[in-house]
Amino acid sequence: MKFLVFAMGPGESSHGYAIAQYLKGENHEVVFALQDHSFLPFYSHSPPFNLVVTSTPVALQDCVASLRPNAVLLCNSKTFNTTEFAEIRPWKTIPTFGVDSNWLFESTGPFRCIQWLDKYFVVFPASIFDLGLKKNAGHFTIPADLLPRVEPVGFVPSYTKPHEQVRMRIRQNLGVQAHEKLVFCYISGRGAAVRSYVLYNLLPAVKKLRSKGRAIKVFVVGNLDLVEKLSSYNNDWLLLQRSIIEDFYGHLASADLVFQHYGLGTLAQAISAQVPIIANVALNPTNPYPRMELKEVTPFYKADMCQVLYKYSLPQDIQDTVEALLYDEQRIHQMQEAQKKYYSTGEQKIYELMMKYLQAI
Repeated sequence: MKFLVFAMGPGESSHGYAIAQYLKGENHEVVFALQDHSFLPFYSHSPPFNLVVTSTPVALQDCVASLRPNAVLLCNSKTFNTTEFAEIRPWKTIPTFGVDSNWLFESTGPFRCIQWLDKYFVVFPASIFDLGLKKNAGHFTIPADLLPRVEPVGFVPSYTKPHEQVRMRIRQNLGVQAHEKLVFCYISGRGAAVRSYVLYNLLPAVKKLRSKGRAIKVFVVGNLDLVEKLSSYNNDWLLLQRSIIEDFYGHLASADLVFQHYGLGTLAQAISAQVPIIANVALNPTNPYPRMELKEVTPFYKADMCQVLYKYSLPQDIQDTVEALLYDEQRIHQMQEAQKKYYSTGEQKIYELMMKYLQAI
């Protein structure tokens, strides 16, 4: 069979790439389409499938017309949602599925999804998706006409926790000693823009903890224009990595704590590695959904898979939370057990549901 996998942004392209790899492993022909040329370097190093750019609805439709795939997967379901593509199905007979990392199907708000998709695969475990619904004291309501087509599948991409020897080698390469704790700090710089407040919250907390004798190092990943100007933190415990490191997951999984902006892609990686997580949420009042970040991450917090702090959390609260998730063995174990309990992989389930749908038509 032939499949076309389209990815809208950097986070979505990680979903698309993982699904494309799985389909290729099942001996299917795959074309992986990206919306932006800037994402090509991340996937052009030896992709096991055809790689193209379709930056407009017309380009995507032309690609579908020439390829005639058995199915199309759109990562995610708000692809070209400001055009008539969202309302009018451009190809009549080709099954088309959405792959989503958030609750884009909500009945109100500015992020309305494409209405005509045959299935919407949500890259959460079903338990987490359920916790996000208003009927379960969450924040989201799925329109009745869409709900039967929404299917939580588990995390995509799914990850395998590295062996201890691999983790130790990465830590040694970073200069982290056996007695030291390592915090992986992700401040984005691409799809979510630079979240500088994450650094302004974390670094003073770590500086205070180090003054108390806590041996902690911080590995910062993302756009570092701002942090490189923070001369007061220019010392041996602050490790900087401009842009995105090649083995992002390996370094994240080798840390003792992940301190990140709310991004669900990074969150899923930390959960898969059973590394304690602090999601630092902005609560931006100018956002059309000013509390969207909090709403999206709350189900994970309610399941104790992560801890939530805010852009304007008190410094002492930040310090205490960081210290607890680095040194309180009972608290660390509790979060790791919750992560193991709820974690599930999504690629295989998407494949099985998609094949079942295709065989039924």
